[in-house]
Amino acid sequence: MNLIHSALLLLTILLVSCGVQEVVEDPENRVGSKRNISEDEKMDSDEVGISKGICNAFSAKVNYTDRVIVNSKQAAKLNIQIKECGKSEKEISSESATATISRNYNGLQYVSSNSNVISDILSNEHSLFTELCESVLRDTMDENPKRLKKVSNSIYIRYEALKGESKYCDGSLEEPCFVIETLSKIKNENTLYEVRDVTFIRVSIDDDEDEMTGVVLERKYYNNQLCSKEDQSYFKIQTFKGFED
Repeated sequence: MNLIHSALLLLTILLVSCGVQEVVEDPENRVGSKRNISEDEKMDSDEVGISKGICNAFSAKVNYTDRVIVNSKQAAKLNIQIKECGKSEKEISSESATATISRNYNGLQYVSSNSNVISDILSNEHSLFTELCESVLRDTMDENPKRLKKVSNSIYIRYEALKGESKYCDGSLEEPCFVIETLSKIKNENTLYEVRDVTFIRVSIDDDEDEMTGVVLERKYYNNQLCSKEDQSYFKIQTFKGFED
C-alpha cells in the first residue's frame, strides 16, 4: 500500500472514530449527517457568479410579479410529491394544485386551497436570501460571502450554489440550483455541525420570458427529523409547471 492510500485510510478511520460522517454529496442524504465546517468558509468565485445570476433573476421576478401577476390573479400550476415518514419509495403521493400569488408582510405568497402547497415564494426579499443577495450584488465586493449564516446561538444556514448542468442540479445552463442546509452546532464542539434539514431549489434565470425569470422551478425539502424513527425519511417536492392561460 503506498503512502497516499495509507493516508486516506488513516483519515477515514479518524473520521469514523470521531463520529463525524464524510460529506454526502447527494442533498437528500445529508439530513442527520455530522461534519466539521469552518465558520469562515467562503463561497468560491463560480458560486458567487451563480448566486449573482439567481439574485438578479429573483429581483426581476419580484418586479414583474408585483406589476403583472399579482394584479391579474393569474394562477400558477404546481405538482406536489410527498414521502411521509414510514412510507416506502413506492408510496410517494403526487397531486396537482393551482395557486394565485399575493403579497403580504412576509413577501410574495402562493395562495391555494391545497394545504400541501409550500406557500412562501423564495426571492431576494425572502429571509433566506436577503443578506446573501445584498452581498453578491454590491458594486464592490471586498471578499466572497461566507457560506454560513448564523440564525441563533446554535442554528446556522449554509449555502451551496450549483451550476445548472451539474450532477445534482440536473437542469440546463439557465437553471442553476441552491442547496440550503439548516445546521445545528454540536454543543462543546467548535466546528462540528449536524444537518437538521435540506432545501434544494432549481431556478430559471431565462431573460427571454419575463414571467419565467426568477421562478423556482423545483423546490425539495428533506427533513428526516420529522420522523419518530431514525430509519424513516420525509420529503416534499414542489414543481412549478407554468401559469394557467
